[in-house]
This record gives sequence, C-alpha cells and structure tokens, in this order.
Amino acid sequence: EGDFTHFRRVAGDGNCFYRAFLFALLEHILSAPSPTLCTRLHRRCRELAAGLTLQPRQSAGGADAPAQQQQQQLASALRGGRALEQLLKRAWFLDDVEEPADVADLEALIGQRRPAPQPEAGTTATSDDVVQFARLVAAGELRGKEGVYAPFINGCGSDYRDLTLAAICEQHVER
Repeated sequence: EGDFTHFRRVAGDGNCFYRAFLFALLEHILSAPSPTLCTRLHRRCRELAAGLTLQPRQSAGGADAPAQQQQQQLASALRGGRALEQLLKRAWFLDDVEEPADVADLEALIGQRRPAPQPEAGTTATSDDVVQFARLVAAGELRGKEGVYAPFINGCGSDYRDLTLAAICEQHVER
C-alpha cells in the first residue's frame, strides 16, 4: 500500500494483459519522450506489422479453421498496427503532425471499443484491432523463440500441461 500514485482500470475481457501493457508503454512514451526510443519503436512497429502472419489453425473437428476467419483476424491486426503507428507519430510529432497525442487518445484507441480515427488508412480501428495486433506480435515472438519460452509452460498451470507452445499460441494467444 502506498507504492502506487495512481492506477488504471482495464476491462477484464481476456485482453487485459495486452491492454495494460499497451497503456503502460504508451503512457511512458507520452510522459518521457525519447527520440532514440521513438525511432526504434516506430521502426519496430512497422517491421512487426509487415511480418504479421497467422499459422493455419485446426478447428474443433480437426479441419483447418476457415481461411476467411483468419483473414479477418489478420486484417484486424493490421488495422490495429496502423492505428498504433499513427498514435506514435502523434505522440512524437513525426511527419508534421498538427495535434499531439494525449492520454485521451490512448483511452480511445486501447481502453474502449469505440472507433479511433485513422486518416491515412481511410478506415477506423477499434481497440480490439490494436489488441489483435499485440496478440499476433506476442504469438510471433513466442513461436520464433520457442526454445526460450517452452521451459516455462509447465509452470503455467494445469490448463497448459501437455500443450505445445504452438498449441498455446493457437488456443490462448491468437484467438
């Protein structure tokens, strides 16, 4: 008690980890801008969006999950990545941005389910799109470094026992 000056409620909708992480990252960026961090994070966000993929999934009956559903999921993540990139540009005044980003923009983009404007793309992204982007980025990291993360599976509880890291990504991260 007394260790925290404030806190932020995050909806307990199964995406709370991703929303909390994004809030913490972006609030830090807004409170302590760093040109070096700006350049690295902006570049990395673009790289991650360019490399997003979904692994073919099995549905409950053992057949591949519908391709259309996976394409919608990928499109959602790409919208979310673009929206996050736009917010970063506004937070750091990149590309002659007229209006800087603030905490209200964070809340509109990540904390609530209402659309957040995306002028460049001509579409809108919801907070679910941004969360989907974060989920696919996390799954890519887990899958790409399986040797690092696989040893921790047994410590994650009975729901994860006997699951491979790929199965965990498919069932719990990429959903």
